[in-house]
Amino acid sequence: MLLEDAAEEFSALLGIRYKLTLGHKKKSEVVEISFHPEDFHHLAGLHKLKGSYAILDTQNDILSMIRAKEFSTTTIQKDAAFPLISERLEILSHFREFLESKTTSIYAFDPRNAHITTSLPKGLLAKGRIASIPVAFSLFVRDTGEYTACSVFAMNKGYDYAIRQTKFAILMREKLIQDKNNSWASTILYRHPAYREDFST
Repeated sequence: MLLEDAAEEFSALLGIRYKLTLGHKKKSEVVEISFHPEDFHHLAGLHKLKGSYAILDTQNDILSMIRAKEFSTTTIQKDAAFPLISERLEILSHFREFLESKTTSIYAFDPRNAHITTSLPKGLLAKGRIASIPVAFSLFVRDTGEYTACSVFAMNKGYDYAIRQTKFAILMREKLIQDKNNSWASTILYRHPAYREDFST
């Protein structure tokens, strides 16, 4: 079920960070992406539902409630807005695959440069794909030094949000996994063959 699969996948990300070394014009910067349970409500598009669901009107941890089967796909699949959020849920259900794929590109997103009018904020834009969605996007915004997921969506009506945005070279992609001692172990997912640690910063 879409909602449950998305919740399970996002829950697995709560103990994971992605550390990206990005390059542009012979300069580099290191950014970290982290995930928080309170972000799931918006990422999943639950705020777009048309029906009245008391469980969504509280400050309860909706992610835990979905995993506890207190809120499910069955609850919302007849909602008028469910078709609108189903693609979001599909992307979230494969979010690690999307973030770790070598085909996923990263852009500096500035809405002032967008070729269409958008309410998306300034941040980092990831553009990639999953098996069922040829072009998918995720936007990350900076929060206290780290980036957190702000939105996920599929390309709609041919609107490519990466157009006119600055594309970074991904010099290194690392996956940081938190252990029981709250330490972070790093696994290098990708390293550009020409990348050197002394790359200009």
